[in-house]
Amino acid sequence: MGNDDSTLFLCLFVMNLLMTSGCEYHTRRGLASFTTASNYDAGVSVEYVRDTSYEKHDGYSWYAMIATYHREQSAAEHLRNHGVQVYRPQRKDGTSFIPNTLFIYTDFPAAESFVRYSKSSNLHLDYLHFMYDKTKVNGEGKNPPITIPVSQMDNFIRLLSVGDDDTSLLSRDEVHFRAGDEVEITGGDFKGIRGRIARVHGTTRVVVALEGVCYVATAYIAKRYINPLSN
Repeated sequence: MGNDDSTLFLCLFVMNLLMTSGCEYHTRRGLASFTTASNYDAGVSVEYVRDTSYEKHDGYSWYAMIATYHREQSAAEHLRNHGVQVYRPQRKDGTSFIPNTLFIYTDFPAAESFVRYSKSSNLHLDYLHFMYDKTKVNGEGKNPPITIPVSQMDNFIRLLSVGDDDTSLLSRDEVHFRAGDEVEITGGDFKGIRGRIARVHGTTRVVVALEGVCYVATAYIAKRYINPLSN
């Protein structure tokens, strides 16, 4: 192989490596993976980022998705390889913080093309489907997919970036909300996080709820760091 051929081979190898690899970031205590792309286009190369500065788009929403039998990492890679923004919160040991769950940021036609019942056979995954909002009914008499506003999702991402040593995944039965407005934490590791005051296993916590998906509580927060927000 001549020098020109060797150089060409090396360039192609490096380009392929960059197109197919991602990286993960370690939070101060935990681990989270968050893949992004600026548009929806098969084959777009995307990378993991470490904050909520991903590009926002009109008409996009966050969709909560279920990947059965713990295949959320496989689903995330498939979606990433097709240019979809994906958030899959992880614990320090690399396991999912919310089992079988991931979140994608895109428009509805793109999201629908990947789910189990899609007719788009070249994109859909048999084990991936929407979480549905059981409190609503659409014009077809069906429960619509759960969508999460960007502001709520960004708050959730910031909460989990603190790390799983200081956050707890809870069921609805474990959370006893107090009457009152939303609050914002003004100091400590959770500064800037918004949620609601709740009693959790006998202690006062701030709980961030993604309704229909999950409830995540902070560690104990001193009263002086809790600021009620007016409506």
